[in-house]
Amino acid sequence: GFVQDFVMQERVHIVGSVTVCPSSTEHYSLNAPCADRGCSWTHSGKAEATLAPDGSGITLHFTSSGIDTLALLHQGECGISADTMFITALPLPVASLGDDLEVCSTASVVLDAGGNFGSYQWQDGSTQRRYTATSPGLYWVTVTNAMGCSATDTIRILDRDARVILNLGSDTSLCPDDVLVLRAPEGLKRYHWQDNSTEPTLTIHDPGIYFVEVETDCGAILRDTILVGRIDLAVQASGDTALCYGASTELSASGALSYT
Repeated sequence: GFVQDFVMQERVHIVGSVTVCPSSTEHYSLNAPCADRGCSWTHSGKAEATLAPDGSGITLHFTSSGIDTLALLHQGECGISADTMFITALPLPVASLGDDLEVCSTASVVLDAGGNFGSYQWQDGSTQRRYTATSPGLYWVTVTNAMGCSATDTIRILDRDARVILNLGSDTSLCPDDVLVLRAPEGLKRYHWQDNSTEPTLTIHDPGIYFVEVETDCGAILRDTILVGRIDLAVQASGDTALCYGASTELSASGALSYT
């Protein structure tokens, strides 16, 4: 008689996650040693694949949702075995706080990150679905679904009055017959000039102190003042004179910046 030894070889299979999140990196290996480069990996799909130098595993970087296929051929003592894995990259959750907003600085805005998420994380660490913003600034939230996939959205809340700049300009002077138009920002709630006019612009012909008070849509009061002087042109030329034929004389004038 004789004794025959039987070597029972465990079935070779791929080890790794079959469900992943986009923008994640996963490593796949097999449940048995891969001696003497006896493993051959084949990948198809959207993920970026990086094979280990000794062939013992493969790393996949997922950038979008979809299904990737990973196949393995293993050369062992008892022959060739194979395994195939189908990997599903789930769609990312959608976090949406909406478009950037312009509001009055005293207004409160309730931001809603949406429902059906496992968790919420706001910029200040709060974890509720809704967040009340009480001042202008940058706000963001990260939502995570039941599968552990996360997404982030950001919203900027702006002070509506910050874009209102009231500036009548530097003090200046007018020449005779000059006209100067003073302009306040258009589209405001109220205008009040020193002469009680209520339009965004004021046309002036004379020197003086001019000022305007405006009220924004949010109720802020802004004021500005400008001093307008007068440039007096007192030009003097030399007096009348008599010349003999063929003689010359010099004429002079003063009191101006240029002469023609």
